[in-house]
Amino acid sequence: MRRLAASLGAPCAALALACAAPGGCTRTVDAYPEEFVGVGIVLQSTSRGLVVAQVLEAGPAAAAGVRAGSLLQSVDGKPVQGKSLATVVGTLRGRPETTVALTLETSDGARETFALKRQALARQGDAGYVAP
Repeated sequence: MRRLAASLGAPCAALALACAAPGGCTRTVDAYPEEFVGVGIVLQSTSRGLVVAQVLEAGPAAAAGVRAGSLLQSVDGKPVQGKSLATVVGTLRGRPETTVALTLETSDGARETFALKRQALARQGDAGYVAP
């Protein structure tokens, strides 16, 4: 995970599914919990807004076809522009099998909405996250 964070060049790349620790996203990869519930994306705060930096293979976002590089526009119909990364991450987490709707703008400018069921995922060392 350290390699992933370093490759993103972000001081706080947040695993939307993993940043479920109390207090939200922290500035170190070591703060990611061993188990968590989410949709399986890594968000990065950029000058464009919140961008999907990575889609985790084991998560619901990958199964639905979410692509890295997409700009997050809204969560459950509520715009995310101007909201902090930690606040948005908080809206993406929840109980397993509950649904959250993400509207994304793809690199070609198209808008897509994905209804994703949150699922439990677990960390496996620096290799990433998998369904337990």
